[in-house]
Amino acid sequence: MNDQYTRITYTTTQCYLEVARSVLTSIHYPKDTPRDLELNEFNQLVNISFSLISISIVYSFLTIEAFINYQFYQIWEKRNTNDIPSQKFKEMFGNVEKFEDMFKRSEVRELKDRIKILCSILGRRLSR
Repeated sequence: MNDQYTRITYTTTQCYLEVARSVLTSIHYPKDTPRDLELNEFNQLVNISFSLISISIVYSFLTIEAFINYQFYQIWEKRNTNDIPSQKFKEMFGNVEKFEDMFKRSEVRELKDRIKILCSILGRRLSR
């Protein structure tokens, strides 16, 4: 059986640019003809739809990032205990004094890498 998955990829920078573009898109005021009014209504609908989709993408990304960062923070906060996630955290990152210093490391700068590392620390396997 050949399973195929849809891959959704995104970049934070592109999401922010799309939101900025949707916000900065000018609103065209209708002219006198009925055809111009129809086009104007369609353009406004497209602009609003695009804006909502872009904002949804950005907020979804930020929500996932906040959740993952909070999970890391919980593990970091308990790093001096003897539980398994704390031990794995120390093995990977050593004794990180400030939580923010952990993000200076190249392996946790990107969200997808943070998700993989968090799953590894928590003993969860990621399926492909």
